[in-house]
Amino acid sequence: MVRSRAHLAAPPLELATGTGRETRRVGINSQGALPSTPPGYWLDPRLTGQEVPIRMQHRSKGTHHGPKRHKVAALVAGLAATAATLAAQQSPSSSYPAARTGGNYMHNYYLPPLASTPWRPSFSPDGQWIAFSMAGSLWKIRVSGDIAHELTSNRTYDSSPAWSPDGRWIAYTADDAYKSINLMLLNTVTGESSSITQGTHLNLDPVWSPDGSRLLYVSTEPDGWYNVYSIEVENGVPGTPEQLTVNNAYPRTRLYFGSQDLHIAPTMSPDGSEMILVSNRGIPLGSGALWRAPAGPGAMGRAKQIHREETLYRTRPQWSPDGTRILYSSHRGSQFNNLYVLPINGGEPYQLTFGE
Repeated sequence: MVRSRAHLAAPPLELATGTGRETRRVGINSQGALPSTPPGYWLDPRLTGQEVPIRMQHRSKGTHHGPKRHKVAALVAGLAATAATLAAQQSPSSSYPAARTGGNYMHNYYLPPLASTPWRPSFSPDGQWIAFSMAGSLWKIRVSGDIAHELTSNRTYDSSPAWSPDGRWIAYTADDAYKSINLMLLNTVTGESSSITQGTHLNLDPVWSPDGSRLLYVSTEPDGWYNVYSIEVENGVPGTPEQLTVNNAYPRTRLYFGSQDLHIAPTMSPDGSEMILVSNRGIPLGSGALWRAPAGPGAMGRAKQIHREETLYRTRPQWSPDGTRILYSSHRGSQFNNLYVLPINGGEPYQLTFGE
């Protein structure tokens, strides 16, 4: 059972197939919403307690162009195949050769997963739509609706959508068969996608600045260590990346993670001048702490640690619109991940959801 400030009780999902109807449960299982929400439930990140049963309409594979609708039976078959893959829950030992830290441990907990349920929701600026990833594609659904529309259908495994403040673009990650992960930009009007980053490295966690002029993201460029970058985006055209954090070595090798620090999962302040990120700088074991830093070059030189907690890379902090709090996900030493609110300068976390 899952409880927030409002008790959740959603009906099961109906999938319309070519041979009739069958009942399935699909729930958003997201770092940004409620990772512990059981199948069949979805918690609105605005904590209204609304639930949305979903019916899917999807498009043909193999193109970056506008959506085509066809029968859901193919999607059901695809989900079954994805479920079989998930059973292994292990990426190939030679996966992501450009990343020099974390290994399969970090890959399984931090990188966008193979998900047969909705994952990583992102609200449209007007609050009417939610974009999410599922079964290798991006989808969108009206907050008040029950039909999900497929937005991408590429040969890559697409995930982590981030809607731009003007609603014109969705930045997302595209995993190329465990070899690399690059950032793409979807035009929400034409349905076409273009590249933000290219190459063999991992590029993750896209987040827009409040004015929509740039993206923060995490990259292993150029030497395999995880750092935060900023890139300007003007009318869908990316500029030159700017590195905001730099490599920093812990005095000795750490279990799982090595000596080099991680800098991941940024979120930007409402005025665009600061960011909060996750880093294990100065921490001997674990995924790290929450740090508040300027959103510019040399960020960690002026950073302040505001909260230390083991969250297994599921933290995904989000800065509140009023600038006073952050929302983040954590298991807090229990079996389930839940949502917590933390004052922007640190303090005691306040638990919002309770998963059993």
